[in-house]
Amino acid sequence: MDDVVNRFAKELADAIAAAVAENPQVEACRARAREAGYDMRVTLEAVVGFASRTQPQSAALAKVVAPPRPARDVGGFRIGQNVMHPKFGPGVIIDAEGHGNDARVQVNFGNLGVKWLAVAVAKLQAA
Repeated sequence: MDDVVNRFAKELADAIAAAVAENPQVEACRARAREAGYDMRVTLEAVVGFASRTQPQSAALAKVVAPPRPARDVGGFRIGQNVMHPKFGPGVIIDAEGHGNDARVQVNFGNLGVKWLAVAVAKLQAA
């Protein structure tokens, strides 16, 4: 029974995480947070209960934490990485999007502010 409960609970947690990650309302909130200078992170925890139809007294409860999404590598850089820019100086990558020549990263340069930079032309170096 435990294997079945754990499998169903994991499938449900994965489905919820995928639905939230693809929800346009969540993405709209994330965009507003970026505009305000914040990085929005979403974590989910699902508590799922299963009760036997044949034995009403027994119930199994599985607590499953949705697995974290893997760190995205964009143009050789990742969120949280320290970088150096020839004009803006040291910074930290706080967001990334796109692929290939369209990849761009959002870098917090401290007193100089937060800037979106195209990876293909920014001349960023790992610090």
